Amino acid sequence: MRKLVPVAVILFLAFPLLAQEHHLEAPWDKTERLAKQAQDSDDQHLLDLANHTVHTYGVPKVVADQFRSALVQAEKRYRAGGPGVTEEELVQFHNHVADVLDLPQHSRVDQKQLRMLRMDMIRSEPTMMGGLTKEQGHKAKEVSHTLSPMQGAYLLSAMTFQKIANPFFQMHPREWDQEKGKKALKTADHAENQHSNPEGADLIHKIQTGAANLSVVDGLKLIRETQKTFKLGGGK
Repeated sequence: MRKLVPVAVILFLAFPLLAQEHHLEAPWDKTERLAKQAQDSDDQHLLDLANHTVHTYGVPKVVADQFRSALVQAEKRYRAGGPGVTEEELVQFHNHVADVLDLPQHSRVDQKQLRMLRMDMIRSEPTMMGGLTKEQGHKAKEVSHTLSPMQGAYLLSAMTFQKIANPFFQMHPREWDQEKGKKALKTADHAENQHSNPEGADLIHKIQTGAANLSVVDGLKLIRETQKTFKLGGGK
């Protein structure tokens, strides 16, 4: 049976030797450390977590610099009882960006894909993503469909990374549902993707091209959609 390749597993394949040589901290360990520090809602701790959130999966610096401070304020409002971000909103935003940038069909997501990834991240990064209680166990249905703005940004960045790096996600949601429903799938079906990833390379190229060709009007619209989705202006 073909399995989900967790973000942590993908990074783990390349990280250990580099970490040993340079005494680096694994990204998933850093996420958990910063998330634990930010539990006190201290401004600097939240800013450290926001920096890590927007940089971990390669968000462009020019976007990250504009995004992180607003994300901290949105997170603080959420922790004080303000609005969160739903999985449905994340899916709609992701697919809207894909449409605007004219990305390949396999870049689209649906809520089933997003939730599968989220559940995997909940188990590997429980502090950041909101771990399950003992009563909940591993039951996805027990997990709310609403996330904090910081969690939403981290999850959507990870989803984009999966679309680029993981052949399991490199298909349209309709095809993914059909594929996932089959009872006997062999990992050898995509053995060639262990060493080559043309879909991922093509998606990176299309993202870069789409962003470079984005009009000022469409760019401003995307900024407003980002603010709306992640509650960056304090609105609901």
